[in-house]
Amino acid sequence: MTTTQFIEQYRESDISDVALRVRQFPEVDAAFALQQIEGWQHLNRKLPSIACQEDWHFPKRLSLEQCSSEKTAMYKREIVRPLLPTNAVGADLTGGLGADTFFLSPLFAHWDYVEQDTELCQLAEHNLTGNSVQVHNNNAGQFLSLNKDKHYSLIFIDPARRDSKGRKMVRLADCQPDIISLYPTLVCITDWLLLKLSPMHDLREALHNLNTATEAHVVSVDGEVKELLILCHTSSETLIDTDNVKIYATNISKISQQPLTFTYAEESDAQYERASSIAEGDLVYEPNAAILKAGAFRTVANRYGLLKADHNTHLYIGSARTKENKENNTYTTSEFPGRVFVVEKTLTRHDRQQLAGTAANVICRNYPVKADQLRKQLKTKDGGDRFIIGLRLQGKPLLLLCTKKQ
Repeated sequence: MTTTQFIEQYRESDISDVALRVRQFPEVDAAFALQQIEGWQHLNRKLPSIACQEDWHFPKRLSLEQCSSEKTAMYKREIVRPLLPTNAVGADLTGGLGADTFFLSPLFAHWDYVEQDTELCQLAEHNLTGNSVQVHNNNAGQFLSLNKDKHYSLIFIDPARRDSKGRKMVRLADCQPDIISLYPTLVCITDWLLLKLSPMHDLREALHNLNTATEAHVVSVDGEVKELLILCHTSSETLIDTDNVKIYATNISKISQQPLTFTYAEESDAQYERASSIAEGDLVYEPNAAILKAGAFRTVANRYGLLKADHNTHLYIGSARTKENKENNTYTTSEFPGRVFVVEKTLTRHDRQQLAGTAANVICRNYPVKADQLRKQLKTKDGGDRFIIGLRLQGKPLLLLCTKKQ
């Protein structure tokens, strides 16, 4: 059996079993086969368009874990597409696995893939060079110094966010490559710069350091923030103040995208009222993770005509009890970018005791304990159709029993 035949036959098998079985085939390159099978299994879930490519070679696990998912890579492609001229020239200065190159490069007449890891470059030579892609085994700084006279329509950078000891870095200047030190060079050789940052980054700080930023995207997938994207128009003659950079908070789900667009200036000016009480039948609105990360706390209340549970409680109340509320809420709950819950009751001490052993999902926002701690206190099991929501209202802790509005 050849190595290729072994990979094809066992790529859907449990990797532990495959590691034992491969010993029966001395003619098979065991290390390569196991890496390819594990890589295919990982990317079949994360990047199915790449996993289905014939004769694609997969790197080691770390590069698989760090690469973009298919949904976020396609999102980046849609951001970039309307910006490009005919015969656009682009580059990815932190090539990695090549997922972003795979999705972006078809939009360009020429694309430079730059990566300092020799093994990843060898894989890119095998996987990517059929799509007008040229591979460069170099780091971003050296590549830029050698190509100062070249001009790009767009440069994409996804800096590494761990140091040599594996510790997470969240400041731009601490990442590799150092975007802050490269920024003066970048703004001279590209029309557009697209940066992918860790969800741990402070978005305001990043925008402050990148004075040609025109928009930012906080992207979550199925409720989990995956990427912060900052788009800079380096050739623009007019610089946008940080507070007026347009921010897109978008959650990508299986059936739709839920976007909310705002600026920090709008957030600062937005007015809202606090709820004075919560009653049976009221609706509790939980914004999606992208909105919470972006910090559109006031904007949500103002735009959707909702009451805020408390100044630092990022849950919102829609009351069915007042005529004013009905008139303000002209949207349907299905349009709200997040989840909506119906309040069944406020839990008393006796109610809490009765919950022991039952199933419920627990959410805590500005509550004295975290969700896992509250679940242990209540002795509930995770799951089911009911939700226990811990929050503060008028500064006081409160527990609500809710169901999700369909």
